[in-house]
Amino acid sequence: MGTPELRIDGGVARITLRRPEQANRLEPDDLAALAGHIAAVNKTPEVLVLVLQSAGKYFCSGYDISKIDGPGSVGFEEVVNMLEDCRPATVAVLQGSVYGGATDMALACDFRLGAQGIDMFMPAARLGLHFYPRGLERYVSRLGLDQAKRLFLTAERIDANEMKAIGFLT
Repeated sequence: MGTPELRIDGGVARITLRRPEQANRLEPDDLAALAGHIAAVNKTPEVLVLVLQSAGKYFCSGYDISKIDGPGSVGFEEVVNMLEDCRPATVAVLQGSVYGGATDMALACDFRLGAQGIDMFMPAARLGLHFYPRGLERYVSRLGLDQAKRLFLTAERIDANEMKAIGFLT
């Protein structure tokens, strides 16, 4: 498949992540495409809702950490912040599990809808990664300090029921 695809139909824009063979793991080209798509949506006044969705079994497994220090015109944090600041209402449709930085991408959306059977985890601390400030702020503001610390420091995998109970799913 390939980079994320944008489709606009009336007042609804849909961005679809399209690397199901890699659990929709994001790469530098994907970040550039996402940034361009979000900018295009912001410039289209007819769009009232932006839906972030994905193809395949997983919603997204985050960013390819082997490429963190590599060249790229747009950073992961920048794209997620653009999503949070997006003009229309945003909805993450989690048909599959969500891991790593993709958990923050989902939290950047106004609403997060999830299917039974999905799960999530944030392995940043376990991997020795320093997470960016605004992402930490999103976790705390959406889930509360105790849940944010629990998820970051333990890298605990939680299921859809727990995601709903702590406010990850809306």
